[in-house]
Amino acid sequence: MGLTPLLLAVVVLMGSPMQAVGKAPSPVLQELRAMAQADQAVRLSGDSDPEADDVRQKRVLSLLAEGKIQDAEAKECAALILQHSGLTFCEGALKAISVDNFLLAHLLAKGAVEQGRDSARWLAAASLDRYLVFSGKPQKYGTQTVLDPKSNKMVVPPIDPVTTDEERARWHVEPLAIFLKRTSAP
Repeated sequence: MGLTPLLLAVVVLMGSPMQAVGKAPSPVLQELRAMAQADQAVRLSGDSDPEADDVRQKRVLSLLAEGKIQDAEAKECAALILQHSGLTFCEGALKAISVDNFLLAHLLAKGAVEQGRDSARWLAAASLDRYLVFSGKPQKYGTQTVLDPKSNKMVVPPIDPVTTDEERARWHVEPLAIFLKRTSAP
């Protein structure tokens, strides 16, 4: 592969217009849909499968490097897969194995939104928040919780107080008070 995240971002953002309506999905889109469904099935089951996640993420990065992820739905599927890149405990804290994948996920989802895929809005916000949190910065929208290894409980990382609920709504993110109430419930 050998492409830097910045170069991959250029490839992502210079994609072609959305796939024509009524046109059969490309083999790449079919593959990405299947990988996204498998990704979600693992998460919905409550299980984890880091090896399968890694295979899917490497395949997405390969397709990006080849310039094959162009239409909005393909970008959304790819973003979903990359935003689930692995985490690990290091020196008593939860760390991302690759924060670059979270940034790529954000750029892909945002690109999908710009191509008219409204369903990618929340993913664009969540992947940006994940990138910020695992880069040691406050999240913008308030979509992320992380495991506190000391208490073994989920906690809400800091959230930028400047972001308004109106901006959150534009990205299909719930109001901050609702998020905080939902995430603080026992």
